[in-house]
Amino acid sequence: MRLLPLLFSLVIYLPAFSQASSQPTLKVDSSGMATICVPKNKLWSINVEQFRWNKWVFVNRVEIDIERETDTCFVIQVDLHEGENIFRLKLLDHGKTISVCAPVTMTIIPTSSRVEPANSYGQADTIHMPDMSMWELYDHYGNLVWRGNSRLIPIRGLEEGNYYFCYDNVIIEISVYHEEHRAPK
Repeated sequence: MRLLPLLFSLVIYLPAFSQASSQPTLKVDSSGMATICVPKNKLWSINVEQFRWNKWVFVNRVEIDIERETDTCFVIQVDLHEGENIFRLKLLDHGKTISVCAPVTMTIIPTSSRVEPANSYGQADTIHMPDMSMWELYDHYGNLVWRGNSRLIPIRGLEEGNYYFCYDNVIIEISVYHEEHRAPK
């Protein structure tokens, strides 16, 4: 059994318990702990994905490469954001999708007023997020520029222009301008 951890994920092996399904199951609690239960004698690569920014985004992978005589559960930490969090499991066999499990939803009710990032930045600025957040930055043509998981997003070195900034489950357009120019309107 091989687990591929990411920087923000914790994988824990749990003792087996019986489940009736021949497919893996997924449960996510309000603290961001996702439990994946896998039936015995199934050899899979399982991708955990989260629906963000109008697409499914890879979160983590669990590799199951040994046969087991009992059902097995794994627990991984996933990032939750305010609002609706939707997760699914994608089963892979030698890199090809063989099945996608039904999505599960976890809703997080906002506990405080949310501070949104500004829409205009100088080239030396940094985008400040109120909390750690998974994010992606696309240029005006939709090409991925950067992606990460942090509170501070440096934009030094970006060319002047408009970008799409995706964070939590939100997409906003931001403008980056050179210091000698004023912000575009």
